[in-house]
Amino acid sequence: MEHLSEPAIQLTASLPLSTQQASSFYAFKKCCAEQGLLDAPAGMGENDVRDGINDDATLLRFFHCRQFNVQGALSQFRDAYIARQANRVCEFYENVEVRDYEETRKIYPYWIGRCDKRGLPICAFDITQVDSKTMTAYKTSCLSMLNLNSADSKNPSVVSMEVLRSFTFFDGLTRFIMPLLSAVPGRPDLDKPITRTIFIVDISGISMKQVWDLKTWIQDFSKLLSINYPEILDRVLIMGAPSYFSAMWRWVKGWLDPVTVSKIVILSPEKVLPTLEEYIDIANIPKRFGGGLEFELGSKPLLDSVINGLLTWLPAGNKTLPMGPLKWIDGADGSRIAVAVGKDGGNVRCDRIAILKSRK
Repeated sequence: MEHLSEPAIQLTASLPLSTQQASSFYAFKKCCAEQGLLDAPAGMGENDVRDGINDDATLLRFFHCRQFNVQGALSQFRDAYIARQANRVCEFYENVEVRDYEETRKIYPYWIGRCDKRGLPICAFDITQVDSKTMTAYKTSCLSMLNLNSADSKNPSVVSMEVLRSFTFFDGLTRFIMPLLSAVPGRPDLDKPITRTIFIVDISGISMKQVWDLKTWIQDFSKLLSINYPEILDRVLIMGAPSYFSAMWRWVKGWLDPVTVSKIVILSPEKVLPTLEEYIDIANIPKRFGGGLEFELGSKPLLDSVINGLLTWLPAGNKTLPMGPLKWIDGADGSRIAVAVGKDGGNVRCDRIAILKSRK
């Protein structure tokens, strides 16, 4: 159990909290420590970085979500931590097959390797790729996997294999991508860690039937975000809406958490590029949206020169981020080491691919 002393409250000095809120945050963190919620979850290695699990920035997301209410934040974070333990999420992240991780990645907005003007990761997605055929194949794939937690199915915290695989996707975002981008120099508010993302979603050509077929997926997506990964969405920019989308939107709004709905912006064709340029440099906007970036949605992240320059590539890294789950471990002298985990054809990976230089 982590020992907290009064100076721990100074960790919030660079975060957007008033003096009273900072005091309440310290009380929240102290309660978490007393209940063992700051301990390493099962499946985490001794040197694994806690970012995205139970570090200050993650706790602060829950604290913000519950409007700085100590008991509300504690209750939600406890539920999220229990779900992580009950489903062995960290262990699953270490052992999921790369092909299964990539199959999951393709049904969610995925990081393109670039940031917006504030340093937030840009995740883009073509929802028309998630049709009934794709989702049927995905569900079949999930059914074929052994869920180690199925024997404990009476535990209300245990989730389906589909949701468990979704956990791994969002863990990749919060545990690897956001810590990486927090180290980018020259971004605004450099003393604040990156904890949110911007989604760009193209819904051109989507049909009423496809929307209805995606109802369960949309509901699971919204629930997972609101309960287990609160406050990671900064905004969702939707483009390509067909003329009949207003009818669809009446359905979809009812399937989403109200907080998520409040962050969605539906753009008319003439507003797409001007709105994107408000948040993103033209060089980092994919060409399909009117920008200058040669990037096909669903491809591996295309790192810009600044992000790439943060990394000292090791031989196993081949100067690129490999497919599959990635994590950080603590290295010497304040550095962090990027490690490719998961399984490749049944073979466990533990490949050190790059060193993230310390800002200190």
